Amino acid sequence: MRFGIIRPVLVIWIAMASLSAVGCGGQTTTEQDAASAALQRATGQDDESSGLSSGDDEERDADDSDGTRSNRRGRGHRARGGGTDGGTPPPECTPTTCAAAGADCGTIPDGCGGTLSCGTCGAGLVCGATAANVCGAPPCVPTTCAAAGKDCGTISDGCGGSLGCGTCPSGQVCGGGGPNLCGGTSCTPTTCAAAGKDCGMMSDGCGGTLSCGTCGAGLVCGPTVANVCGAPLCVPTTCAAAGKDCGTISDGCGGTLSCGTCGAGLDCGASAANVCGAPPCVPKTCTALGADCGSVSDGCGGTLSCGTCGSGQTCGAATPNVCGSPLPAQCLPGAWTTYAKPFFTTYCTSCHSSFSTYANVVGSLSRIQNEISTGRMPPGRTLPQADKDGILTWLGCGAPQ
Repeated sequence: MRFGIIRPVLVIWIAMASLSAVGCGGQTTTEQDAASAALQRATGQDDESSGLSSGDDEERDADDSDGTRSNRRGRGHRARGGGTDGGTPPPECTPTTCAAAGADCGTIPDGCGGTLSCGTCGAGLVCGATAANVCGAPPCVPTTCAAAGKDCGTISDGCGGSLGCGTCPSGQVCGGGGPNLCGGTSCTPTTCAAAGKDCGMMSDGCGGTLSCGTCGAGLVCGPTVANVCGAPLCVPTTCAAAGKDCGTISDGCGGTLSCGTCGAGLDCGASAANVCGAPPCVPKTCTALGADCGSVSDGCGGTLSCGTCGSGQTCGAATPNVCGSPLPAQCLPGAWTTYAKPFFTTYCTSCHSSFSTYANVVGSLSRIQNEISTGRMPPGRTLPQADKDGILTWLGCGAPQ
């Protein structure tokens, strides 16, 4: 224990012992005063010691490592409201779309805890062929000599390349057992015409190759049959390529594409066909709003003029923008001050002083209404009919203040 704490404790103990002796008659008044002063000094010193102790604590904090001090300050910071509790709420999450994500097939997360269905691929395309959730042509898998059942010469690999299937053993020729098959002693090469081919390179069946020419304008080699000219195949579009992210569209080749659905709060085709967007604002009408006079907002940034009221009616007499008969003065705001309070001061407060305040009158409305309507109040006098009708009107309107 540090001396700064022991000293004031000892002084206080001595001072208390001196004061306790008073009850035994062992001290004079002067001695009592001196003991009290000692006790006060001890208390002051104790306060100072406490301050020193706090200072020592601060010094110990200063001796701590930087990491420890940072943690302490961080905790204090959070306690003062530096955290998220009670602070500004996080912004609302805006879901992505299939088009924005560059996806045109399958299901993807919308970035806000939900999912988006990005549709299916057209004929001849597969989802994820080259990239996740993107339609593409399936990769070509080259064949092999063994898979094609060939054992000599050169053949097509089915993907634009060629395969060398080897040579035949002595005594056999390539094509002697059939196209690109070893056997027999002789082979008669085929021709492009005999094989029904008119473009590209092909095997002659005897280990050699044939060049079958090129296709004419507007035609391509092998669109449907290898080495046969034909019109180029139709390549179906995709939802992403068409800039669509919802509903069903044509793939451009006689088929259809399902481009998915929109996220929460969005409508398909709100601003463009098959594109998700916020639904357009539909302006309200005076009838839909129940208004028949004055100007009101149409709910979309515009203003509606709902007309004027007929003779003897006022716009907003009881309900905003609705025509009605004007309310009597006793039913308007402020009627307590302008009408009711003077009435109670004139006729009631001499016997019922509590009726000088609005709160007390409101607390007894039904009793007051009954006593005045039956003529029992005020006692010994008759209210002028105009005053009686007026106060009953104020009470009937709910006693507006």
